[in-house]
This record gives sequence, structure tokens and C-alpha cells, in this order.
Amino acid sequence: MSVVGEFTVPAEAFALGESLDVDPSLTVEFDRLVAHSRDWIMPFLWVSAPEDAFEPFEEALAGDPSVEAFEATDAFPGARLYKMTWCREVARVVDLVLDHEGAILEATGQSGEWRLRVRFGDRERLGQFHAHFKNSGDVALHQLFSPSEPHSGTFNLTPKQRDALLAAYDAGYFETPRGATATELAEGFGISQQAFSQRLDRGIDRLVEDALVTGDPEGGT
Repeated sequence: MSVVGEFTVPAEAFALGESLDVDPSLTVEFDRLVAHSRDWIMPFLWVSAPEDAFEPFEEALAGDPSVEAFEATDAFPGARLYKMTWCREVARVVDLVLDHEGAILEATGQSGEWRLRVRFGDRERLGQFHAHFKNSGDVALHQLFSPSEPHSGTFNLTPKQRDALLAAYDAGYFETPRGATATELAEGFGISQQAFSQRLDRGIDRLVEDALVTGDPEGGT
């Protein structure tokens, strides 16, 4: 039976060891985590931060040994999308997942550490991946579980995406006329309107993909 583990690891054991702690409010999240080629891994990185934090963050990226090259492809108030080229050490961690037929479901970095959510075919393979980080530094396992039903009722949403969707629903954001604006909802999360909208859009994208694209075609109308 497949198993999913959620744990935090120090940034120096994975990526951005010299960049994640430039500002405590800075949060990074990989846009897509499916890697089909070891030469093109996790190419896009969303960064949410105050506007004055991006310059020191990019200066840190330029000297970060886990990064070979980077380019800001999109810029919004409080958020930017970067195209990343990683060093071999980061690729080696991804290799470890792929070699054991695993998938990184979520990777979010903040304040010098990463929170990873990884799925493997069984506990032994997950244990081998976990052991890699234990040898590299501090690691904290927060949750270990196996799906008890299709999609486990989460539709592969991250906790932040789920919270954003629930807040939007409760506030009447999806009603016509809207009961709340994205700006008002963003204030409740302490992030920019653009960052909240991106989080909401990625959550909706995952819901549609999981419920409609990969869901049961006879599940209803």
C-alpha cells in the first residue's frame, strides 16, 4: 500500500540553504513537481514576499550553491515566478525519489526549512528517502499515513490551498454577486491579493484535475 509522509528538513539538505532566511515572511513553493527528466526538474518556483524582500532574495540566489541559474519570468505585487536551474545536489534528491518510484506532492520553503509531502509505493521506500535527510541534518516527521479511500478526501490540495478555498467559500467569494473580494480575503491571511489569487487558482486547478480529469466519469452530473 502506498504511503505519504509529511516532514520538515533544513534548507541546506535540499535547496536554497542560503536564500530562504533572508526575510521571515518570504515563502517559496514549487509550481509543478512532476519530473519526467532529470535534466529538467522542478523548473518553476513561486515566491511570495513583501516587495522590498525580492532584491535581497535575488542577491542571495546569485550566491546560493544550490542554484546554477535563475530568471524572474513573471512579477506581481507581492509575488514572483522564477525559472530555476538547480545544481546536481538538488537533482540528486529528486533522483532519490524517482529511483524509488516516488512523487513529491508538495514542497514549501520558509525561514530556512522545507516542508515536504512525499508519496511512495510502500513504507520501505519512504524510509530510505527519510534516512537521506536524517544523515544530512535535523528532520522532523509530522505525519505518516496511507490513503483510506480514493483521494483521501483532500483532492491533493495543500493545506494552504484548502484553507484559501474554504475561506473563499465561507465568505461568499464564489457567489454572484461576490460576498467578498480577493483583497479582503488576502488581508485575513496576511498576504498580497495577487499571492492569494494564485493560491486560490492553483487550488481550483487541483480540484478540477483530481475530481473531473482523473475522477470517476460516472460519479454524477
